[in-house]
Formats: sequence, C-alpha cells, structure tokens
Amino acid sequence: MRAAAGVLAVAAAAVLAAGIFLRTHHFTANEVNTRAIPWRDVDLTPPKGRNGVDYYGKLRLDIYIAANGAVERIDTAGSTVPQAFRQEAVKAFSSVGWEPAHKWGIRVPSVKRVEVDFEPPVGGLENPNVSPAMR
Repeated sequence: MRAAAGVLAVAAAAVLAAGIFLRTHHFTANEVNTRAIPWRDVDLTPPKGRNGVDYYGKLRLDIYIAANGAVERIDTAGSTVPQAFRQEAVKAFSSVGWEPAHKWGIRVPSVKRVEVDFEPPVGGLENPNVSPAMR
C-alpha cells in the first residue's frame, strides 16, 4: 500500500511539474503543433527618417506570447534600422491580439520570431520623384 501511495505521489508531482512547465516555458515554432498567429493584420507604418529621408533595413523581433494570447514582451533579436523603427514595430506587434500556440491540444506560451524588411517604395509612373529616364 505504501508503494502505491509513493507511486501516486510521484505521478502527481510529475503532472504538476508538467503543468507548470507548459504554463511558464515559451515554446519555439519547432516545439508546437500549431504556431501563434495574429488575429488581424499588423499595421506597421515606418516612421519618416531625418529630413524626410526614409531609412531601410531589417528588424528581427522575438515576440513572447502568453497562453491566453497576450503579448508578454518583445525583444529585438537584430536590427539595422533606427530606434524609431524598432519602437514602431514593437508597438504594432503588441497591439494585435494573438491566437496562442498549441501543443498536444493545449494553449501554451510561445516565442515567435518575426523578421520585418523595411524597403524603399517601388517607383512608378505616379511617383513624381522618379526620373524621366526610369519612366
């Protein structure tokens, strides 16, 4: 009888530890069955650069999403853009709701890596800044 009680206690402790792990560990995209996705498009408008000149480059963010879909924090994983761009991106990705990641059918916290490319607009006929030679 004591052995059975001991086995039950160990099993209960394992289940408790697994539950705590599932609520506190942020799973990567490779560790989940379904990845976290935003509930709507992320509206990201790059800020104007100095003297009206736009800056372009790449920004990598790690978005930590709770099991309830709330953004817990966002870390910059790499950037070639000014601070104003990073701040705008953090604000934009924080403002959308997220469908959380799932593992074994359970909502779990996750970390989502996002890469944003800030690129110059493509010139066209309607762009007055395009030289006549490019039209």
